[in-house]
Amino acid sequence: LYYSQLRHFSKIDEARQLFARRRSQIEKGIVQPSQIRYVKYFSEILEGTADIEPRAVTIDQIQMRNLPDKVKASGETLHIEIYDYTTTASVLPEDAPVWATHAEQHAAAYSYDESADIATIRVGLPMSGDILIRGVLDKGKKRKHLFLLTLNTSFINTAGGRSVLKFTRKDLDLAFKDKKNGFDDAFQVDLTLLPAVDFTGKMQSTETWARMRDTWQRKFPGLVKQKRERSEEHTSELQSLE
Repeated sequence: LYYSQLRHFSKIDEARQLFARRRSQIEKGIVQPSQIRYVKYFSEILEGTADIEPRAVTIDQIQMRNLPDKVKASGETLHIEIYDYTTTASVLPEDAPVWATHAEQHAAAYSYDESADIATIRVGLPMSGDILIRGVLDKGKKRKHLFLLTLNTSFINTAGGRSVLKFTRKDLDLAFKDKKNGFDDAFQVDLTLLPAVDFTGKMQSTETWARMRDTWQRKFPGLVKQKRERSEEHTSELQSLE
């Protein structure tokens, strides 16, 4: 859709709105936060603003702030599972995460500061490509998925060292529309990332994004320039209205 409308939109959100109108009578298009994140990745490639490199990162720690009252009242631990989404076509119940707080060897990685209402998970896991992080309320055999977060390491620049990505409720799949578990706008997931040193895993996903950028800019240099200029003009217009 965005490719076909490239000459008509300065921002990808406008293309998303058109897609929603054509897809559904109630104008429901791309709504999942992770889907929107990946659409923005593609938008950065089209606009020539993407700082993409085949890169790996180390997930140093994950913090969850202002946990839902219903979760705290349940007495259960909000566990974290991390999946290598580059090699996993779908995350099914039988799929094993590459890292999880409920695994015996990682039990000590989880700490909770009740006074600050912050759960901190020490991870130290190097990864590359598509990463899926899932928040799970584990009640023995009964598991309840509370939020999902998917992102790609190609678009995360840790060249300066430590990088902290902050995700609020509206940035998390499932939680953004939650009405049962007590999530509010104060809930936040902080992802602390470090450069991955001597990473030896697979890099195909990040290499694919880089090739896509290079191919687009080589074949359509004029359009990429036009997109960048229109994007800058649009930004200037918004700033002048502030």
